[in-house]
Amino acid sequence: MGISVNGGGGSSGRRRAYGTAALSEINVTPFVDVVLVLLIIFMITAHVMEVGFQVDVPKTKYVKDSARELPVIHMTRDGEVVVSHDDHLERNCGRAGVIHEMTYADLATADAGRMFTLDGITFPFRDKGIRVPRLAEVLAAFPQLRMIIEVKQIAPSVVAPMLAVIDRAGMRRNVLVASEHQEPLDEVRRVAPEIPTNFSYLESGVFINAMGTRDANYRPPADAVEIPHRHESWELVTPESVEFAHRLGVEVHVWTVNEEAEMSELLDMGVDGLISDYPSRALDVIRRRAAARR
Repeated sequence: MGISVNGGGGSSGRRRAYGTAALSEINVTPFVDVVLVLLIIFMITAHVMEVGFQVDVPKTKYVKDSARELPVIHMTRDGEVVVSHDDHLERNCGRAGVIHEMTYADLATADAGRMFTLDGITFPFRDKGIRVPRLAEVLAAFPQLRMIIEVKQIAPSVVAPMLAVIDRAGMRRNVLVASEHQEPLDEVRRVAPEIPTNFSYLESGVFINAMGTRDANYRPPADAVEIPHRHESWELVTPESVEFAHRLGVEVHVWTVNEEAEMSELLDMGVDGLISDYPSRALDVIRRRAAARR
């Protein structure tokens, strides 16, 4: 779960079409490496159950006053674009099933709140009529948010149906399409070049190499690089790397940042997005920083 902030970076160009707001606005927006899928209808991801952290559990099915993260999408056999971190149902719904092999009518019978637990003993959202949401429902519930939509599914391609849903919601100027895979990003860039994209896994590697060598001939293929602060012994996000990205008009989104000290450190560097398992912590950090600047 994450929030988007403007850390004061000097990037420009197409990234402004996506429109990161000023820090003082505390622009809440979705990001990757999820905890809940949009905190909407409690489509719980595997990450919650693996790390077991505390979350502020909303009392209603639709929550519009807390940080949201990225809608991660797959497509059913009959062409319905749905929001789910996994492509299967075992970890979220406690039953067998692969989304792209199912019709939406079948998928809609799955209990999307079944496996959610904070203590490993109680399951407060089991049998509450919570289902896997359609992307269209997510966009309709949060029409003012700037969203990053992550494409997990490669085949069959979900890009055309996804773009149709985005167009029906009138949200082309509010979304960034992300994927670790090259194929969906290439397709989006070809058929909808006005929609910003992130760097694929391979493109991120090329970016990091160009950053390290200060390659003057490097040209970024996308609008946002989403990388960890550190990887093994490598320090990937530094003031120099953020400056390098911003000079190229590229946003820097950092995952997964859970400690307040690290959040402040990264914001001081000027990163554009924080991806965190603890959005309330990140919001508190941003609000304190914004108050201190008034």
